[in-house]
Amino acid sequence: MEVITQLLFDVGPYHWLALAALLIAIEMIMPTPLIGKGKHMAEWMDIIGGVAAVLTTSSFLPQVARTWQTRSAADFSWIWIGFFSVGLFLWMIYGIAANALPLIAANGITLALVLIIAFVKARGGA
Repeated sequence: MEVITQLLFDVGPYHWLALAALLIAIEMIMPTPLIGKGKHMAEWMDIIGGVAAVLTTSSFLPQVARTWQTRSAADFSWIWIGFFSVGLFLWMIYGIAANALPLIAANGITLALVLIIAFVKARGGA
């Protein structure tokens, strides 16, 4: 467990190499291939996409909570809010076209969180 913790939290020059070694080790013990073609690869890609969606979307929760508690969104520029919101919306459209639930869900939820920040900023917490 300590090795996994170090891989996740210690960023160093050989971090990518350690992560690659971990993936190879996981593939060696998994009953289905992690890297390859066909049905199993699609299942793994869905799992990876789902984990990425949960991590990136949940990373906004502390910022939204702090913005809501302090009623201040002064640190967010309108340009960032606008560009990021449009980007999230476009990723949602792409996810719908690609029938990719992790893209749709993650970007939809993140867009809602960013719009909460925009709401606080518009109400005078700028």
